[in-house]
Order: sequence, then C-alpha cells, then structure tokens
Amino acid sequence: MSLPSIHLQVPLKATPKPRQDRHGVMLTFLAFGLLAQVLRFSGNPNSPAWAALETVRQPLDIAIVGDSRAHVGLAPGKLGGRGLFSEGEGLAVYNFAVDGSDALHHASFILQGLLKQEHPPRVVVLASNPLGFNEARNNNRVERLLPADLPMLCKNGAPLETLLEILTGLCFAPYRLRANVAQNVNHLGDRLAWLSVHLQTRVLKMTYTPLAPTSEYFPRESGYVPFKVLVWAARFVRGMADYSQKYEAARLSERHLLAARDILRGARRAGTHVVILEMPVASWFVENLTSRGFHAGWRRRMEVLANEEGATFIQDSAAVGGNEGFGDPGHMSFETSQVYSETLARRLREIPAVQKALGRETLEGMF
Repeated sequence: MSLPSIHLQVPLKATPKPRQDRHGVMLTFLAFGLLAQVLRFSGNPNSPAWAALETVRQPLDIAIVGDSRAHVGLAPGKLGGRGLFSEGEGLAVYNFAVDGSDALHHASFILQGLLKQEHPPRVVVLASNPLGFNEARNNNRVERLLPADLPMLCKNGAPLETLLEILTGLCFAPYRLRANVAQNVNHLGDRLAWLSVHLQTRVLKMTYTPLAPTSEYFPRESGYVPFKVLVWAARFVRGMADYSQKYEAARLSERHLLAARDILRGARRAGTHVVILEMPVASWFVENLTSRGFHAGWRRRMEVLANEEGATFIQDSAAVGGNEGFGDPGHMSFETSQVYSETLARRLREIPAVQKALGRETLEGMF
C-alpha cells in the first residue's frame, strides 16, 4: 500500500527592485539632460525670418515670404524704390524668405509673427513654390514650427508624429537642435577633409585641383541674397534632374493648402492684402513640369483660394523666358532677379486691391 504524495506549495515573494536601480535610472536621465544642454551652443533652431523681424523697426508696406526662389529672386529695393508711386515715396519692403521653407513655415511666420506686429504689413507677397505643398516632402524642418502652431496643425489634420515632435521640443529644448547638430557635424567633416588635403599637399607633396564653384552668393539689402552664376551648364543640368525626380514623386498636401487658407483669412482680419505669387522659372521648367498634374493642380487650388478669400493670384511662371537667366531651372540669377523685380513692381501698382492696401488708390501720375 503506497502512501499518498504530499505537494507543499510555498508562496513566492516578489523581490522588490533595489532602490539603487531606480536611482541609477534617474541619474542616467539627469546626466543625459545635463549633457544635452551642450547642444544649445550648436545654434538657434528658429527660422532666420524671426531674427530678421526683430531688426525691422519701421512698419512695413510690403513683406515678402517664401523659400529660396523668393530669397534670391525678389529685390526689395526694386519693389519699393522711389518713383514707383505717384507721391514719389519709397516703400518699406523686406524679404523674409527662408531657404528650404514650406507652406507650414510660411503660415507659422505670417500668423504668429508678421500679423501680430503692432502695425502688420500692408501687403504680403507670398511667393509660393508648389513643392512647398508636397505631401511627399521629408525635410520640412519641423523644429522651426512653434507650439502656438499646434491648434492650426491639429485642425488641418497634421500627422501625430509632427505634433509629437513639436511637443517633445517644447518639453526638452535640445531636441529642437537636431538639424543644427547635423549641420555642424557636416561642417566638421568638411574641415577634416581639408586637413587631409593640406597634409597630402604639404607633407607628401601631392597636387590638388579644387572644384570650381558654380555660383557666388552675396548679400544685398533687406533680406535679399542673390547669386551670380559662374558655371552655368553643369549647375542647370543637375537642377533638371533634381526637379524631374521631385515632381515625379510629388502629390498635393491638403494640410498645406489649408494652412494657405489660414494665412489668407488671418491676413484679411488684420487688414493685410496677400498677393500669392507663382515665381518665374526657366523655359525648360515651363515646358516640362508646370503643365503636369501636380503643378497644374496646385495652381488651380491657389487660384480658387485667392478668389474665395479676397487675395490676388499672379501667375508669373513664364514671365521671364529662356534658360540662361536662371542658375538652375527654378532660381533666377542676380541680373534676372533685378529685371523681374522691376516688372513685378509695375504689375503690383496696377492692381487696385494692392493700391488700396498701400493707401495709394490713385493711379494718376504714375509712370
């Protein structure tokens, strides 16, 4: 006769995590947070347009907002030069365009910056680039958007990752400096490369022929930074390939179009007239890209927005003509930008809504 087996179950006690582990995690986060403060020396993550706005002391007649096309292509001195209007007075004009910016950046700067001035600009020239409304764009510098933009972004259906990036930057400021750090690392790599060249030429007596620059940028006035083309063909051909590739993948973004509507409505409330300007591009661009679905669709939508919201739309993509006056298919060279800025000034003086906004409703005496 076998004896019944007896199974004793001893309750297991959960072993509490040592207090040292919790302290270690806290110390790790604290150390990371302190070390990350060094990133503050990498530069200012805000758009350069904000720094420029602080330097403008007088109320503006015309504010130019856009990306690199407007940055190099619209000369304030030509748009607001003396003699443009019957009174013979020059206008206060500033070019706030920022390279690489898109419609969301423009909405942020106009709504949170320009229109909140004590005296908002009388006219905003919004030099829109269709690629600034591209849903497929992946380099739109979210760190340059502000917490104050969150209601607009939420209303317009911005993706969750965009909202989280802005909130993370709000809670942890060094997070906004990622692009600055990456740029500084690239510059450091360039310096190290030049050090290698120096050692090879001086120590090993090797020869080195530097690549000739294709363009030369130089500052002018009031935010306008034009360039002269030094080697035209190579730069233009590279631009053709780049634009062709971008247009192949481009698709219109509804949230960017809604941001444009927000700009027009905000400006109307502030008493500012908006001129949406489709900038001139080279003949190759006009013949090969502006008639495609993406570009043509953008143009139709912007025309509708302007009509519905009381703005002015100027379609000037073919206003210049030719290829040689452009550094690449989308950017005017210095000489071309000077001539076009004068042409645009003449067009603006003929638009009644612009004249009214500037307080120059009479056309008498104008040349």
